[in-house]
Amino acid sequence: MLAIVKTMNISKKSRKPPEAACFFRFRFALWAIVLAVAASLLWCALPAAAMDCETAAGIGYDYHTQRASAAPDPEVLRKAREYYEKALEMCPDYCEQKPELCNNLGDVCLRLGDPDRAAVYFKKALATRPDYGDAWFELGNVYRGKGLSGLALDAYLKAFESNPDDREAKVAAEETTRRLCENDNYRKTAEPGQVLSPEEMADGLVANQAMEKSNELFNICHKDIFVSGACLRNILFETGSARLKEESLPQLRSIRRMMEDNPEYRLVIAGHTDARPVTGRIEVLRGVFCEDNRCLSEQRAESVKTSLSQMGVQEGRLSSEGYGATRPADPARMEKNRRVELRLGGWK
Repeated sequence: MLAIVKTMNISKKSRKPPEAACFFRFRFALWAIVLAVAASLLWCALPAAAMDCETAAGIGYDYHTQRASAAPDPEVLRKAREYYEKALEMCPDYCEQKPELCNNLGDVCLRLGDPDRAAVYFKKALATRPDYGDAWFELGNVYRGKGLSGLALDAYLKAFESNPDDREAKVAAEETTRRLCENDNYRKTAEPGQVLSPEEMADGLVANQAMEKSNELFNICHKDIFVSGACLRNILFETGSARLKEESLPQLRSIRRMMEDNPEYRLVIAGHTDARPVTGRIEVLRGVFCEDNRCLSEQRAESVKTSLSQMGVQEGRLSSEGYGATRPADPARMEKNRRVELRLGGWK
């Protein structure tokens, strides 16, 4: 009997009091919750951790191809954009491996109403694959939407040349050629206080060459002269001088950006003056003297060239010339004839 009582006493000593047992159960429940939450977070994180750029691009493509061609679902397109961009975020050089990704991403951005971003991706695709006809065609659509017919025609022609069986590119090139043919003088002009963007200038500069190429292919526009380029009345000089005014800097910076964006360009800078004669021998720059308008216009064009070179444009890509008052833009309005004009001296 004594042994049994002893055993029972030990058992009682080994039992936890009610409040201790309650605390133990609470602590156990708390740990169970913590572990459950951790497991849930780990489970959710596993797909992201396992996702690589190939997987993200594939998911983006699946969303992209779900859209209806006539009325794409913006939410589906946004999902496609999200996963395409996730692929590029994980693999920044992915477009160099697969330019199709950037072309698809450009298409999505264009359909979502973001043409500027779309153009960035189309150009990335073309940087790796210059003969990518689909990217050229879509880039042409971006330019056409912005009213940049010269750049649009250039892009459509490149799309057609990369694939002569591309009927859609051919039709777009022909339609754009007809639109340009309606203009006797397609150029971009900036008055004082205005600034032409790099795209606007490039549009005017490539229009003439693009028209020449189009007429070789399609023989649509039967005009002997088609003048294009950029006419800049916002590049200003001190009276009777070739010294640039500070107001000219915004346009000069825009020209520099255009040359950075288009490393194949060779730019000709042409100076023009009004018909007011130069009286005597004037110092147009320190140690540089002129006696007529042609000399003054040459020195003004040279000042623009020097300024662009100082901004970082390679001097070998620039040339200058001056015409004085021999090519008036508007004989009836003297102020319209004081200008700097740009054209391409080399173009691929």
